[in-house]
Amino acid sequence: MIIEAIPGMERVMREEPPQGWVILVTGEPGTLKSTFVYSLMLAAGKKGEGGKSIYITLEQPPETLLSNLKSVGVEPDDDMIEMVDFASLKWELNYNISFMADEAAEMVFSRIKDITKRGSDRPVMLALDSLNAFYILSSNDRRFRMRVEQMFQRLRKNGITSFLIMEKVDNTPRDEFFLADGIIELGVMKREEGKCRYLEVKKMRGVKHSLTPHLLEVTGEGLALRGEIID
Repeated sequence: MIIEAIPGMERVMREEPPQGWVILVTGEPGTLKSTFVYSLMLAAGKKGEGGKSIYITLEQPPETLLSNLKSVGVEPDDDMIEMVDFASLKWELNYNISFMADEAAEMVFSRIKDITKRGSDRPVMLALDSLNAFYILSSNDRRFRMRVEQMFQRLRKNGITSFLIMEKVDNTPRDEFFLADGIIELGVMKREEGKCRYLEVKKMRGVKHSLTPHLLEVTGEGLALRGEIID
């Protein structure tokens, strides 16, 4: 599901993560996190693994996301990936004072709960883009984090592999780092020959994987992983 999704991914992942795992995809802004996750879901759809995948966006309108995908050679497919637009909630919160943040958060939780209740049409993968935008929708941080943990458990129980995208603001460990089954970091590093993009698996419980960052390149047909980056 993951190993064959992007050329060179077998360099990083030695085994497939179990179905139903919650994987955190983190990194600084502009490191292709959304493109990476969409590419994984697209590859699963092309292999016919389960029903249509679900991509929930709270960060940017679907048309912007799809345009960005096309710009790096990834062709979106509505038949394989259902786009759920919650980005407009941020507009409501900014301009409609009668629209409460907790109501907005509950709408997202409710939608995810409904998705897990689907029968044979239940998706094989779900993406939430992003957790940062999701947290903005709550006025009670502690209670909200408990609800997020319950959401993790519900997704696992129903065998839906989930990718939760999270902007990296500093190196402080967060609760999600411990709750997630896996963590994949995308970033940009400086080298003698200039800056380069990288992908590194920080954590993947019980799954054999590389411990070093690998070069991530944008090709005319999407993303590709090259060799290890060695200082």
